[in-house]
Amino acid sequence: KVHFFILLLIVSWLSKKITSLSPESRVLAVVVVFPIILFLELLHLFSTKVQQV
Repeated sequence: KVHFFILLLIVSWLSKKITSLSPESRVLAVVVVFPIILFLELLHLFSTKVQQV
């Protein structure tokens, strides 16, 4: 729950930052940020699976 809330905060903060950037920077930010978020989510899923075993 906490992890998800922190992730939401980060995403909202990043989206505020991204909207204030130029279109080129925006594309770059999206390309960099989304893989990181996906990686964090996968890491979180993996850690919860490991704890259940």
